Amino acid sequence: MTLDILLCHDLYFLTMVEGENEDKDAHPASKAEKELLIFFKHFLRTCVLGLILVPLIASSWSPTGSMRSARYDFGATLLSNGKVLAAGGSSGPGNVLSSAEIYNPSTGSWTSTGSMHDGVHSAGFAVLSSSSSETKVLRAGGTDVYGVNLSTAEIFTASTGTWARTGSLNGGRAGFGIVKLTTANIFVAGGVASHGNVVLSTAEEYIVSSGTWQSRPSMRDARSRFRLVRLSNGDVLAAGGINLYSPLSTAEVYIP
Repeated sequence: MTLDILLCHDLYFLTMVEGENEDKDAHPASKAEKELLIFFKHFLRTCVLGLILVPLIASSWSPTGSMRSARYDFGATLLSNGKVLAAGGSSGPGNVLSSAEIYNPSTGSWTSTGSMHDGVHSAGFAVLSSSSSETKVLRAGGTDVYGVNLSTAEIFTASTGTWARTGSLNGGRAGFGIVKLTTANIFVAGGVASHGNVVLSTAEEYIVSSGTWQSRPSMRDARSRFRLVRLSNGDVLAAGGINLYSPLSTAEVYIP
């Protein structure tokens, strides 16, 4: 790449010098000189485009170790040690998973860890606490093998690889938005209610210190399969999603 840069620089200097000589009309350029100058100018453009495009083309995907179980609609969370927790999801119609596994980027491999108490897909996952030695992850709600959207919640402790029950949501929900607030509590909103035929506008907050959930003001629009994002000022943006009938473009902001 350094050689390419030097070559392009030299060509640029040459074309500039040739251009200056042509402007001064000190000696009119011959046809051969003009053709050579045009060639160098085109070659220079190619060099510049190459310097821009090569780094983009060099970006690529490479294979890594396969998961121990095929799964989709699962939760994935980055742990403080750089590993990734994957839990729950489905492996096919009528097969909802409670199993969990951890990806180690240094080895490119997956290892099994403790299973959740509930097999669920479309659940909400959020990091509760994270330090150099420990990460705790909350799993809330989700859909079970019978198609019921659960209110249960549990906490994964990375150091032991185990899950423990915690306070349940005020109502069953799946496909909802979840985000961590600046207070370290967890905020959830929307989703689909217990038996899947009601899209929710309700919201609630998990109080870490007590392990319980408290209701919060409902959104203006009922929505599921959308995104909650905490803004830099601590407010929470809810955008898009789908209601019972159609996709949404609306957005709103929650002020904790």
